[in-house]
Amino acid sequence: MNSAWFTGSRWICNPFHPHLAVHELEAWMLADHTRLCQYRGNHHINEYSHPEHINNVKPPSRHLSESFMRYTRRGYRKTIDGKRILERAGPDITGRKCPHFQMLRDDLLKIAGVDSKRTS
Repeated sequence: MNSAWFTGSRWICNPFHPHLAVHELEAWMLADHTRLCQYRGNHHINEYSHPEHINNVKPPSRHLSESFMRYTRRGYRKTIDGKRILERAGPDITGRKCPHFQMLRDDLLKIAGVDSKRTS
C-alpha cells in the first residue's frame, strides 16, 4: 500500500469518492414532487422541501409505501417503482432539495470531465 494514503497527502488519481444517501435513496425520489405525481397518476403525495431530512417517525420508503397503498391499493415496490421513479426524476430539482445528491452528482460530473453548469 502506498504510504501517501496514510500521510494524508493527495494521490494524483484517488479512486475513492464516498457519498451517502441520507437515510434512504427514496428521499431523492420524494424531491421531484411533480414527476412523482405524474408517475403515480395523482397528486396525493406530500411535498417535502428537504426530503433528505425525512426519517423522524418513518423512513422515506414508508412514506411512499403508505401513499401507494392508500391510492392504488398496492404497496411501493423498490425494485419496480423505485427504478421507474428514478428514471423520471429531474436531477436539477432533486439537487436543489437534496444537498447530498447534488454533491454526488457534481463529483460524478467532475470525474467524467463534464462541466456541471452545462448540465443544468
